[in-house]
Amino acid sequence: MKNILLVVVDTLRPDHLGCYGYDRPTSPCLDDLASRGAVLDALWSASNFTAPAFTSLFTGVYPHQHGVFDFTAQAPSSPIHDLLRFNKVNLGGVVSFRFFGNLLKNIWGDIEAVTDTRSFDYAKDLPSAVTESSLEWLKKNADDGPFCLFCHYVGPHLPFRLPDEYAGNFETVPSEKVGEDFVRQFFPQDQEKLESRVDPSKDSMFGLLEDIDWKRRKVTSDEVQWLKDKYDASILYNDRAIGDLLNGLDEMGLADDTIVAVLSDHGEEFLEHGGISHGGIHLYEEIIRTVGIIRDPGSPGGTRIARPLSQVDKLPTLCRLAGAEEV
Repeated sequence: MKNILLVVVDTLRPDHLGCYGYDRPTSPCLDDLASRGAVLDALWSASNFTAPAFTSLFTGVYPHQHGVFDFTAQAPSSPIHDLLRFNKVNLGGVVSFRFFGNLLKNIWGDIEAVTDTRSFDYAKDLPSAVTESSLEWLKKNADDGPFCLFCHYVGPHLPFRLPDEYAGNFETVPSEKVGEDFVRQFFPQDQEKLESRVDPSKDSMFGLLEDIDWKRRKVTSDEVQWLKDKYDASILYNDRAIGDLLNGLDEMGLADDTIVAVLSDHGEEFLEHGGISHGGIHLYEEIIRTVGIIRDPGSPGGTRIARPLSQVDKLPTLCRLAGAEEV
C-alpha cells in the first residue's frame, strides 16, 4: 500500500491559485505539484465552516448525518478511520490549532497542535511550525509501514499574520487608505501575541465582521482590494511552507511511494454577495468551492477533472488509490 500525505489549507479559494487561472504568482509550489498531478476543477466542501467540513472529510458523510456543527461536538466513529486501521496504516496529524484534538478525537490518530508544542495562537510562524513538525513525524514514522499524515495549515485565514518579508507582497493599496479598524482587527501585524479573536465585544474582529454583514459598516473598494492583497500574501507564505514539506518528502526518498493531496476546507468571500469571511448562512461558490490537487506517483500529471466532486468522497478515493484493502 502507498502512503498518503493529506495537506489541508484553511480558507483557501481555488481561484486565487495559479493552477486555477489566477494571474498573481501566489502559489508556485502548489502550481508545480498540480503540473505533476490532477487538478479538481469543481470540488465542493460539505460546509462553509471548519468543524462540519473537516468532520465530513474524515468520516465520508454529510453534516446532517454526523451532526457536528461546532467545535464542541464530535463524531463518534468513522468508517475511513476503521479502514485505515484495518490496513495497519500509521495515522498522524500536525495542525495549527488545538480544537482539532477534540474535533477529531474519535476519528483520527495522534494529533500535535503546534500552538501548544512549538508556537502560540495566531503566531506568524504557524505554517513553518507545521512543516517542521510534519518533517519530524515523517523521519520518525515513515519506516514503520504505510502512513497517512494529515497536515493542517492556517492558510489565508483572518486575522492575517505574516513575517515581515511577506507582509508587503502584492500590496496595491497601502494600509493608510483603509480604515484603522480594518488594520487593527484584520492585520494586527505589530502585536507579538494576540488575545483570543473569539471575542463577543463590539470592538473585535467578529464584531467588525458582523457590522459589515449587517451593513452597519460600509466597505470601500480600496478596503476590499487591501484584504485581497493580504489574503494573497498569506497564500504565498503558506505555499512556501508546503513546498518545504514536499521537498523534505522527496529528500527522504518517500515521494515515489506517497500520494499527496492538497485540499482546503472552504473558501472566503470578499463582498461578492455582501459579506466578508465565511460561515453563517452563505453557500455561495466563493465559500464552498475548494482546492483539490492530487499527485499519485503511479498516474500521469497534467490532468484536469471538470466533473463536480464532493469532499466527502476524497479520503475514500485516496485510500483506493493507495491500494487499501476493504474491511
